[in-house]
Amino acid sequence: MSEENHYEVLGVRPKAPLWEIDLAYKGRRCQYHPDRYAAGDASSVAWATAKMQAVNKAYAVLKDPDQRQRFDRLQAAARPSPEPEAPQTKAPEPPPLLSLRQALEGLEFSNEPFERVFVAPDIPKKKLQAALDSYGERLRAQDVVVLIDDTVFGGAREGG
Repeated sequence: MSEENHYEVLGVRPKAPLWEIDLAYKGRRCQYHPDRYAAGDASSVAWATAKMQAVNKAYAVLKDPDQRQRFDRLQAAARPSPEPEAPQTKAPEPPPLLSLRQALEGLEFSNEPFERVFVAPDIPKKKLQAALDSYGERLRAQDVVVLIDDTVFGGAREGG
């Protein structure tokens, strides 16, 4: 059976200063002192005695700098070495982002109401020029990717 972890027995962290160890020892001594269990049955007294022995041993080791250092070295050596990390499989690269022009390239909108949606380079020149004249302040024809005829949503004649 491996030796108990003295830090856990006293309930202190491994980097605890001596004053913290002293304080923890006093608390555990009050908690597990066999005299507190004298009115109980024999198994309770035996349990408290075993706990008190572990507390006394932990305190004796941790209060002495040389013993504590030796204990820390033994603890470090007894710790299992970390599992080697499994080789990380690289996540598949996401597909490159497409520009709107690339995404729409080759698409044809031929059914209602999308027959009034035009994708470059298949934008009728007359419609493109009318759009540039109306909305294209500082816009060049080669910058237009999609032209949506505003009657796509219904014109005044259709009551839209």
